[in-house]
Amino acid sequence: MDKKEIWKDLKGIWGKIYQVSNHGRIRSKSRKVLNSNRYSTYYINTPARIKKLRTNGIEKHLFTDLLCYDKDGKQIRKSAYVHKEVAIAFLTKPNPVERIKQIQKTKYFKKTNLVYRYVEHIDGDHENNFTENLRWINQYDLYLKQIELGRKEKIDLYLHSPLYTKKFNPYFLWKEK
Repeated sequence: MDKKEIWKDLKGIWGKIYQVSNHGRIRSKSRKVLNSNRYSTYYINTPARIKKLRTNGIEKHLFTDLLCYDKDGKQIRKSAYVHKEVAIAFLTKPNPVERIKQIQKTKYFKKTNLVYRYVEHIDGDHENNFTENLRWINQYDLYLKQIELGRKEKIDLYLHSPLYTKKFNPYFLWKEK
């Protein structure tokens, strides 16, 4: 982990104020901020500061709150997951996987794309947000990972997932005596 820390701007309007590093940290840029009191209006130079990260107690992922102003001066808040912002800035998404999906409960099928939109910690440590520890996964891989970790039962994959291509009847498990 001797690599040099590289900083990149966040995507969208957040890039004017915030940057993310390949070591899994978010900081605000140094900038001039307009301030005023009842006597005058003036600018203050604010230095670059690394944002404090926290968890919400339910999820183990680290996130931080970002604050920005739009063109009208309206305040915008965003809770940003650090691992997702690192992946967006530094990792390239793989091409979507083509799959066959059943159209409702008919005998017809259509081709759809399975997009990589989830970020996984390779070693399972949610506090390790280094670029080398992150990778993009799709919904099917996420379900398989959750089954492997024991968070979901295998039958959940068939009942609740749009990824399963055939009609599945869970009642075949119970045979009449």
